[in-house]
Amino acid sequence: PLLHILLGHPLVVSDYVLDAVVCTVDAQHFLASREQHAELDKQAAMADRIVLTKRDLADPAPAAAFLATLNPDAEFAGDAAAAFAPLR
Repeated sequence: PLLHILLGHPLVVSDYVLDAVVCTVDAQHFLASREQHAELDKQAAMADRIVLTKRDLADPAPAAAFLATLNPDAEFAGDAAAAFAPLR
């Protein structure tokens, strides 16, 4: 819903420009939660940059492999600071 407002609401589009969509993905629970929450895939598929969180609690490789297939054009940021760096 927020993305739709930024892309098309007449009171917003004249003052703001969407530069990128950053999506945080929980490496611990993402894959198991996809069946119950279809919006997870939609959000990750629309992202310009993906940040895998909870990397200290779970191996991020399975989620990263799936996300690379779902959204091959997304950049992966290693941490929160990298999430807000300029896009390449």
